[in-house]
Amino acid sequence: MEHLCHLYGWSIRLQPRCIFDSIMFSHELDLLDIRWGIVHGVFLGPIASPRSHESPFVLESRKQRAVKKLLCNAEISNGDLLMISDTNELPKTVGLHTLKLLQWCDGVPPMLHLELKHYMYAFEFLVDYSSWRALIGLIFSDARWHYSYCFQSLENFIFKMTGFNLADRLISTNYLSYPRIQKIICRVDNLFDMLPEKYSF
Repeated sequence: MEHLCHLYGWSIRLQPRCIFDSIMFSHELDLLDIRWGIVHGVFLGPIASPRSHESPFVLESRKQRAVKKLLCNAEISNGDLLMISDTNELPKTVGLHTLKLLQWCDGVPPMLHLELKHYMYAFEFLVDYSSWRALIGLIFSDARWHYSYCFQSLENFIFKMTGFNLADRLISTNYLSYPRIQKIICRVDNLFDMLPEKYSF
């Protein structure tokens, strides 16, 4: 580990730092289970009920406040690592174990963006390297995986598509047809027939 720290211009710590994992969670129980195997101690905020008619912005604001309150009560010390992400953004554990490196090295920048390898529907469908969010700080290359719509059943796809934060994209109930969803998954296409978002051009 000391050799790896030195490769990045960092030094080795005498003791590993604590990692606090702050996530937004909806219904991805299988991904949450995998995440528990990588990082222990996940904070959960309020969860919207299916087909909630409350504004997604109100619900998101409530979740953010709950997470902030939990973090304030978590007794995070100076030098500890706080990781903020969604449930489906998993730290890389193959080859170079991202979290082990960040735990054991000193000199890590105060703000570090962990670059995402973005997969859609399944691990074999690599979409891109989603680091458009990194407007400030350093990017740590190939540090985690982002799994969009990686579910075990078509029922889970429908649950996600009718959820509070995506319901505005659901312009027709025809979008919820099992054969249509299966066809789109096999083509690795967009479930909502949307054009690519601005940042991907």
